Amino acid sequence: GELAKMRALMFYEEQKRNRVNKIKSKKYRKIRKRQREREKEAENEAARLDDPTLDREKMEQEEMERMKERMTLAHKNTSKWARRVLRRGSKMDIEERRALSLQIAKGD
Repeated sequence: GELAKMRALMFYEEQKRNRVNKIKSKKYRKIRKRQREREKEAENEAARLDDPTLDREKMEQEEMERMKERMTLAHKNTSKWARRVLRRGSKMDIEERRALSLQIAKGD
């Protein structure tokens, strides 16, 4: 009885995982990401109530990660200027090409 119950649970979990893995939409991925972040936030809140010093360190670490992410995002080739330059393609002059490659290099 117990073994059959566990096998059934594992089977249902696998089916659910396969169904979720097939979903490719950006909107669904974004919703799942937000859901995971909320769960992580609730977990952090519980840990913060237990140990306040650990919370401060974790907050500083998260802030540093956020700063790094923001710094790298600013130098990717997704800005309006970079997209316009890339759209021009082979017509761009040497200075624009050099500026674009410099900006992309900063992002890496």
